[in-house]
Amino acid sequence: MSKCVQQKPDNSFLDDKINLRMSALDAIDKQNINVLDLFHGYGKIWEFIKKASTKNIDIMPVDIKKNLPGFYVCVDNLRFLKAENIERYDIIDIDAYGLPFELIEIIFRKKYRGCVIVTMISSVLRSVPKSMIESIGFNYDEVKPAKAIFSPLIFDIMSDLLYRNNVKKIKLVNHENNHGSQIWYFSFVIE
Repeated sequence: MSKCVQQKPDNSFLDDKINLRMSALDAIDKQNINVLDLFHGYGKIWEFIKKASTKNIDIMPVDIKKNLPGFYVCVDNLRFLKAENIERYDIIDIDAYGLPFELIEIIFRKKYRGCVIVTMISSVLRSVPKSMIESIGFNYDEVKPAKAIFSPLIFDIMSDLLYRNNVKKIKLVNHENNHGSQIWYFSFVIE
């Protein structure tokens, strides 16, 4: 199972998610759009968007959960992303419950060109994944006992990854939920 998924978000702040995706669609100057939806779940977000948009949207739905309704590829999204030819997608949607740092690293390693839409959620004292800590120059084994101290820096670490990969602009919406978790919805284009 992917390290960044524990369960699918409950579609809190659904308007923000929809608006971010509609904005991404509007920025793409073509009628036929291919979307890789790595945390498809029940597919409600893209189902709504397909009805609201005038564009022809083809979704490749991926989710690790079994017995979801409709067609989808039931597989770990990290394995799928590593194996899939992602060049054919105009949008990669990562609606994760957690920190999808490794997925975004794979997208950059594969030299993908297109739009990436991300949901990233972190609790106040969340353990920060090894790959995030090492990406900013720390030895994971040395800081492992205190890795939660990096939790307030999660979006800064993600921003650093984007900056190092020449992402010049992101669209961002940030919320804090009732449990003190930070929720970031953002999109960026890799050119």
